[in-house]
Amino acid sequence: MPSARDLMRRVARRVRRPAGPVVPRTGLELAALLDSGADPRELLVRRLPAVVRLLPVVQDPAYLDVFCDRVPTLLEGRPAGALREVDAQVRVAYEHVRRGDRAGLEHLLTHEGLKLDPHDASVGPHGPVVHLPGWDEPALDRDAFVLADHQVTLDARVLRVLPVGTGAEVVVWAYLRHVEAPSSARAWAVVGDERTELSVSRDPEVPGLRLGAWRAAYDRSVWRVAVPAGAGPAGLELEVTAGGVSRRGLVERVDQESSAAWTHGTDAFRLGASPAAPVSGPRAVVLDVSGDALTVRVAGALPGQEVALVSPVLTVSALLGADGIAVVPLVADRWGRGARPLPTATYALLLDGEPVRPGHAVDLPLAVETDQLAGWWVRAGEGTALRLTPPRPVESRTMHGHRELRRSYREREVAVDPDVAMFQSYWAESATDSPLAICQELLRQRPSTKAFWGVLDHSVPVPEGTTALVAGSPEWYDVLARARFLVRNTELGAYTRLRPGQVHVQTFHGQVFKTMGTALWRDVRKLPEFVVQHEATTRRSDVWGLITTADPSSDRYYRELYGYRGPVHHHGLPRTDALLAPGADVVRARTRELLGIAPDQVAVLHAATWRDDRTTGVNAAADVQHVSMEALAERLGPGFVVLQRSHGSVARSSVRHGDRPGVVDVTDHPEINDLVLASDVAVLDYSSLRFDYAVTGRPMVFLVPDLEQYREDVRGFLFDFEPTAPGPWVRDLDGLVDALSDLDAVREAHATAYAAFNERFNRWHDGHAAERAVQAMLALPPV
Repeated sequence: MPSARDLMRRVARRVRRPAGPVVPRTGLELAALLDSGADPRELLVRRLPAVVRLLPVVQDPAYLDVFCDRVPTLLEGRPAGALREVDAQVRVAYEHVRRGDRAGLEHLLTHEGLKLDPHDASVGPHGPVVHLPGWDEPALDRDAFVLADHQVTLDARVLRVLPVGTGAEVVVWAYLRHVEAPSSARAWAVVGDERTELSVSRDPEVPGLRLGAWRAAYDRSVWRVAVPAGAGPAGLELEVTAGGVSRRGLVERVDQESSAAWTHGTDAFRLGASPAAPVSGPRAVVLDVSGDALTVRVAGALPGQEVALVSPVLTVSALLGADGIAVVPLVADRWGRGARPLPTATYALLLDGEPVRPGHAVDLPLAVETDQLAGWWVRAGEGTALRLTPPRPVESRTMHGHRELRRSYREREVAVDPDVAMFQSYWAESATDSPLAICQELLRQRPSTKAFWGVLDHSVPVPEGTTALVAGSPEWYDVLARARFLVRNTELGAYTRLRPGQVHVQTFHGQVFKTMGTALWRDVRKLPEFVVQHEATTRRSDVWGLITTADPSSDRYYRELYGYRGPVHHHGLPRTDALLAPGADVVRARTRELLGIAPDQVAVLHAATWRDDRTTGVNAAADVQHVSMEALAERLGPGFVVLQRSHGSVARSSVRHGDRPGVVDVTDHPEINDLVLASDVAVLDYSSLRFDYAVTGRPMVFLVPDLEQYREDVRGFLFDFEPTAPGPWVRDLDGLVDALSDLDAVREAHATAYAAFNERFNRWHDGHAAERAVQAMLALPPV
């Protein structure tokens, strides 16, 4: 008999229902709609587009069955051109159904076919088109790809307002969304019903480098509008024509990162409006980035005041000299790995903790470009900020430029070099985990190997003897195309094309335990079966050439849940080798010293996993804060120090807790193994780190107040949690303090369970896993 909780787990995800007709969400509901006698055209135009958008998320198999079986009848006698008011994506879906091509429909739905931006665009005989999946299939009606009128809209914003003589020039970024075609523009000053045409010329600025632009045409659509003296206050109306289509409207938005947002407000833009009153206070009159330093001159400040660049990740600062100048370093060595350029982040410019505005002669945004850094000075709230971005070459920084780079990579024919290996960990934020251990061992066993590391930016240190490549750069794609081994602990991008002889070595980033693969997408996320199979195979196991697991008992999960049929190296995860290396004690002592941990202090490593129900963006999530680490440190006293390690997905959200009394925030430390070695006890939950931590033999305490919720409703487990958590389970601060206050008791009470745990899960973790993994790689059939 199922429990109430079991029944609750079967309820579909909560979906906010929009106003208007109810959208069917089951096969029965969809069949009822189609049997309702409603006008076929009304169904195709008004009701079924919402159904198409639900096809990749509704799990009921009858939903897609009914759609594919019944909609063709509605389409009889109605070619794609007769449904021009319907979104292009929906018309393409209809075309697949009309032809009885269910596989084509599923391909559309699993390859971003419901989005327009990621795909190429052009102008066809009947108007602007977007090259959605299926564009290259001759049997599909090309009219299906023509954009509906409502999909082509004017997007316009003011970038700058520049004084010119007694008048001004307004620089406007204005383009037609989704249209890839040359454009022209006209402008008018509007007062009531009267319109006065203004002179318009094209400006060479490329806003997509900063603001993002999916189309090259967008970056050719910056206009200078000449505004004579006395032409206001008035509205600014703009008309843009591209691909035979014109759209016209008032320009009301102001780029929030520009100086114009200060001088002309952030509400509806008005020509000739009185600029906002100047704000008193210190102003940065010089912002010069060159080499590895920022030279800033601040007017209205005093010698000795601190100028700082502050981000959640890092802060660098310098004092103002008598000349009002401070030279702020743009390199830092926070973790004892040598001075490196600042990492990608947004850094507020502060003077003694207060925002600094730019001087009147400093017009934001202002580009920053050095050998190691790229970014912009921008307006940020009431102050100025340095926004650093991955320093890729200019041609690969815009979205359309990156898409062209990917296309070139996929189409390029190149021979695989058997002596080249490419490594990357997570999303290129650090060189760590099993790829690091394999890289070092591969260079030892085969010194002739040319090893490359994908990095987010130049702040990421890479192993000696290897070359760093900024991920997404042309050089990175070049090596991606020709490397024999592609070693990663996350998935390759969907754009990846493996050449003959290339091997993707998938190391994963921890032992199996949490629900994953088909069990995750089918049973937890409740996705339809064609999406489940696409995620498990097409996106993952189809491109794995060799996988690493902790031991043979883990293999079946990848065989069953991903349909993987390739070779498996199941003799330990290389990521654990450093914990047993001969120099581990040296690493422990050095890390503790760098973190300010006294020899007699007990270091508590707190490392909670992320929660699937707290995601905040792509690979990002809000942190779990069941217990205040500051309160924990206060209760434990000066004999303890807490190392707070937020999960990587939390780190990508740019939220940090920061150092506090008794607590060191080590979220951005590049090497988790160093933190494991530096600590004396770990506070964990369902994180796979517990498998690694047990290699050290040090005690673990499990803070699991949401155990039932996590197991039943959030993520779930592949097998029982109890034998994988050999330590006290606590639910609150009091329980945590009690356990940590008597670690000898913890060791004694859980010694038997701890030994059984290591026997079951860590038998192959002996410090030589990387050695065996590299031997397995080199034993694969040659190129």
